[in-house]
Amino acid sequence: MGWKNVYGHELTSVPWFAVMGNHDFGNDDVGAGCPHAKPRFTCDKHNLYTKACGGKRPYSTERQVYDSNALNADKGGVDGHVRKNWHAPDYTYYYSIPDLDFEIVAMDWNAKDFHGLGGDGPHKSARSTTHRCGGESNFKKAMKSVQHASTSLMHNRSATAAAKNVAIIGHYPHWAQGGTDFRDMFIKGLPASKVNSTKVFNFFGHTHNQQCFNHHNGECVNFLTGGGGGCCGGGDTPGGFTAITWNTKKTQVVECFAPDSKCSLDRFALPPDDDEEGDGRSTVGDDVCAHTVDEPSCPAYRGPPRGEITYK
Repeated sequence: MGWKNVYGHELTSVPWFAVMGNHDFGNDDVGAGCPHAKPRFTCDKHNLYTKACGGKRPYSTERQVYDSNALNADKGGVDGHVRKNWHAPDYTYYYSIPDLDFEIVAMDWNAKDFHGLGGDGPHKSARSTTHRCGGESNFKKAMKSVQHASTSLMHNRSATAAAKNVAIIGHYPHWAQGGTDFRDMFIKGLPASKVNSTKVFNFFGHTHNQQCFNHHNGECVNFLTGGGGGCCGGGDTPGGFTAITWNTKKTQVVECFAPDSKCSLDRFALPPDDDEEGDGRSTVGDDVCAHTVDEPSCPAYRGPPRGEITYK
């Protein structure tokens, strides 16, 4: 219910596609890290073609077990019908929308942040998960198996090059996963004939603000967009979302928001009456903007001077 309560009816009335982050493997969801220890749902030969296991195109022909609150309700996740628009069918997955020539590739590389699982590690906020796994080494092995499955999925989707528009969603910026940039990884796996015709955007969070990490042909392509819930404190600014759309050629592009001065808040460009403490931080209170800070190429951009922005 937390997701529904935070974002309200309007935003949750459309499909959401989610991936797990380090906090999702903590004590509040003890089975997420090692579902094989005590599975609450299993996909196998007996239910291979059911909706929960992939329908006509099963996610896997191998036996797969699940034990997580965060996954789809039909995989044993919580809240049932309330989360009908919440889509997290597995730790890693892809989802295609043929009408938009579009594909989402969801990646889970939480193994790279093993000592940050739960927030502060396998013996603190993820200690119950460690216990369920039967020890730290088992926990680490399970997380690495998910990372391996994600990597295999990535290589398969890029080699297939089934869509000209791709959105990769993961939890971490490249610096938090050993320097690996998922966009670069995907493009390197494309057939040579598809490199220039495939539009790849990469979205991630972990850090709770909005920032473009890299541009290509004048447009942002690597998005840190970790401020959607407003998060954790006055220093985590700006909060908001990143939005993309499609042009008449069915090519995904960065969307520019309306030129409303209230909708370009960040600590570098506060309205005169919005810095009550004089510390460069917003005190907007209940006056919540419906949009995020615009991408620097947009007409309404009011962030730091372009020369102060560091990309990648």
